[in-house]
Amino acid sequence: RTLRKNWWILLILTVIGLGGALLFTSTRTPLYSSTSKVFVSISNASNIADLQQGSTFADNRIASYTALATTPVVLNPVIRNLGLSVSAATLAKSIVATNPLNTTLVQIVATDPLPARAAAIANGVAAQLTLMVEQMETPNGSRISPVKLSHVQTGIPSATPSSPQLVVNLVVGVLIGFLAGLVTALLREALDTRIRSADDVVRVRDNIAVLGTITFDKQVRKQ
Repeated sequence: RTLRKNWWILLILTVIGLGGALLFTSTRTPLYSSTSKVFVSISNASNIADLQQGSTFADNRIASYTALATTPVVLNPVIRNLGLSVSAATLAKSIVATNPLNTTLVQIVATDPLPARAAAIANGVAAQLTLMVEQMETPNGSRISPVKLSHVQTGIPSATPSSPQLVVNLVVGVLIGFLAGLVTALLREALDTRIRSADDVVRVRDNIAVLGTITFDKQVRKQ
């Protein structure tokens, strides 16, 4: 009954939510994402025991390599090589480095308004991370690092933007508008103090009885 009586509130707020989602989406700058992946391995394993030990070492180090991808020591050379006019801290906000579960991969996702630049940043970070890790892991007095990073996936320019997501935004806008309408309708019903039915009379004054009612007929005014 409450929903039937307040259907217009639900409709108006749902339409407002939809319109707000469209407006929000239309004012957002399209962003493109590109993904580059690096594989971490141990290069000096000569037998199965060494291979197993090296795998454990790589697993323990992978979190550090992932965190290293968004640090200035990696990003500053990328900024210089690509001629970017941003700081390392600003560039780090557009890069997400993760380690997929149960792998020794470092996945680097770069986001930028230009798809080609997003791919260049992702590949640049992967290349610079490879250099920095091998440099840091090379023992003193040696020229070879036991840790080897291999660039296994090159980021390519994306043809479609990763954000804003039109369908998702519209669904969220409709849901927010509908929920706002539902809450408004329930509040309007809860705060309504007018007597509209015999049940309302009994609810307000439980010590009286209803003797009779007059039915409402829409045709009375016309006839």
